[in-house]
Amino acid sequence: HAGICPNDMNPNLWVDAMSTCTRECESDQECESFEKCCPNVCGNRSCVAARHVDGKDAEACSKGITLSVVTCRSAPLQATVPPPAKPQPPLIHVSPTHQTVKAGETASFLCDVTGHPQPEITWEKHLPDGEERLVLTPNHVRGNMVVTNIGQLVIYNAQPRDSGLYTCTAQNPSGSVQANHPLTVVPAEPPQSSEHQNLSRCLTEECLRPPEPSEDCGGKVEKVSWFFEPKTNNCFSFAHCGSNSTQSQRLLNTYAECMRCCGPELSEPCGLPALQGPCKSYEPRWAYSSSLHQCQSFIYGGCEGNNNNFESKEACEETCPYRKNHHCRACRPRGKIVTSFCRSDFVILGRLTELTEEKDSGHALVMIDEILKDEMMGLRFFGTEPLEITFLNMDWSCPCPNIKGGAAEGQVIIMGNVRDGMAVLQPESFLGASSPRRVRKLREVISKNTCEILKTITN
Repeated sequence: HAGICPNDMNPNLWVDAMSTCTRECESDQECESFEKCCPNVCGNRSCVAARHVDGKDAEACSKGITLSVVTCRSAPLQATVPPPAKPQPPLIHVSPTHQTVKAGETASFLCDVTGHPQPEITWEKHLPDGEERLVLTPNHVRGNMVVTNIGQLVIYNAQPRDSGLYTCTAQNPSGSVQANHPLTVVPAEPPQSSEHQNLSRCLTEECLRPPEPSEDCGGKVEKVSWFFEPKTNNCFSFAHCGSNSTQSQRLLNTYAECMRCCGPELSEPCGLPALQGPCKSYEPRWAYSSSLHQCQSFIYGGCEGNNNNFESKEACEETCPYRKNHHCRACRPRGKIVTSFCRSDFVILGRLTELTEEKDSGHALVMIDEILKDEMMGLRFFGTEPLEITFLNMDWSCPCPNIKGGAAEGQVIIMGNVRDGMAVLQPESFLGASSPRRVRKLREVISKNTCEILKTITN
């Protein structure tokens, strides 16, 4: 058939798994005249509309229409140009639910998030300590798992070993959010047991006892059970040989049973994701972030939220006391202002516009007002573009340098170093409020070549 496959035109144009994996083919002859048999993200081939490099489209071709590019002769009125959208951190719109499927069926999870810029989505299956992390990105295939181009995780021909906790992480420069999606795959042959276990709280020693190493079941049907991992306050799945298993701990059949039996008392509501909901009543609220271990502000739509929703930061911290506020010592730069100036690769006056907190690092965007020193980055060629600064080894409960205090001061003096082309601040870096006296002192350092004099003396 005429035309080429989408991924031959552009490697990023893979065929969406959900829409075409059911239309498998081996050659073009099995497809319609305007289609081709192309590789898809499931690892097979499917019938899809052909692409044409000569300006024709498959649908247009079937109708006898030629598409052409027409040069725009007039610019749109200024009034028709929408104002640039304000940066918004990712928000989850639908609360995740526990999904149970039978062996051989298909399971899928949708990470329904919004934000500006559009958040990047990754999926990760939680595995016990010591095992290799399994992280999937859109248009990525791993065995019988695939993430489609809209960020939907699809698990084909699910087997008991696929049971587990799948975490969707959505991230953009304004922040990140996570949602945990538990999956239980029930074997085709249900376990033969008429006993009903008491699902009240388990004994501590039962919950803290780790599962024994898995063994080869010799072709027998594997059974999936769940165990509690105290380090992460969560439950994970493991496969064993059912009734012949030598597991000495209490076996729990589903994620829900495990969390109810061994899960932390504080997992509800503090373990839930911040949920905006579908309504448009936009109210500022606070929610606990389990990834950052602190309360963060978010926008609540007014309906269909969850209990991780507080009217004030104080109420949030009172309910989720994982990390209480405590008195922080004053940040101490490596040297005084002149010494820090001489030891730094760059020194700027600027204003913080965005701040992203991660586990032990972070990023900030800074609008540069004036460049006082620049030895390695060519900041003068940036024009009006903001400078992205990376924070390393940060403790966000007591951040040094005090980036949060600096953001409230307006214009700040920032002194940092360059690592692999990136502007970097360490805990001992200098960041402080700008004042006429400080700026005047730094100008004197520049005009009198004080750094060269100090270098000569120290040598």
